[in-house]
Amino acid sequence: MHIRHANEQDAAGIANVHVNSWKTTYKGIVDDSFLENLSAADRRLALETCQYAGGRTTSGHCR
Repeated sequence: MHIRHANEQDAAGIANVHVNSWKTTYKGIVDDSFLENLSAADRRLALETCQYAGGRTTSGHCR
C-alpha cells in the first residue's frame, strides 16, 4: 500500500466521500434540511481554496 498526500486531482473524490458520509452517518441526528443542502461542489471548492490558501479558508481553518 502506498499512502500519499492528497492533491488537486483528489478534491472531487474527497468532497463526494465527505458529503455522502455526512448524509448517511448523520441522518436522523442532524436536521434533514442541513444534510440536503450539503454540496460536493461546495466542499470541493473549500478543499481547493484551503490548498491554495496555505491551509486556511475564509473561516480561518481548513476542515
